[in-house]
Amino acid sequence: PHVRNLEESLDSAEATKRMELEALENSLRTAYETHLRSLKVIEEESNEKASAELNLLYDTLKTEYDSSQPRVRSLEDSAEATKTRELEALERSLKDAHAKELQSLKLIEEESHRKVTEEANSNYQALQSLHDTLKAEHDTLKAKHDKLQSNNQTLWKHCETMEAERDKLQNSVLQTAHQVEVRGLEGRIAQACCEKEKAVKDLADLQ
Repeated sequence: PHVRNLEESLDSAEATKRMELEALENSLRTAYETHLRSLKVIEEESNEKASAELNLLYDTLKTEYDSSQPRVRSLEDSAEATKTRELEALERSLKDAHAKELQSLKLIEEESHRKVTEEANSNYQALQSLHDTLKAEHDTLKAKHDKLQSNNQTLWKHCETMEAERDKLQNSVLQTAHQVEVRGLEGRIAQACCEKEKAVKDLADLQ
């Protein structure tokens, strides 16, 4: 019985709470709708007032604009004339500066050309002198080369002659009687061969 009483009490309390919530919800909905209607009325009044103020401001600005146009046109004309005079003065100044710059560049170009010409002539003379010196040295070396080549040919012939004489003496029946002479001849041949090798070396070094 006690549990049933508690359950009935809970059900009653829940029903009461539900009715209170429904009543509160209805009250809130009514207040919200009333508030929306009030906002709509305020918005319409604000829009009308703002539109009237904007129209008044537009009319004021248009009047001021129309009244200022002659003054603006006068200022524009004056500014245009001043601008034209300033542009003409600037153009004359730029032309003068350009002419002076061209004159300076011309003087610099002439001076540079003169210096380059003088330097080129000096370099040419130095190269010509060096060429003459090298040509003289070349001629001297060629003369030495020709002389060494001639001496080499002479030594070759002399060496061949001495070798032929040595062979002749060696094959001679008088070899025993002429051994001293043969040894002396061999010494001269060896010396001639040494001179020939030296001349060949000198010629190779020269080349």
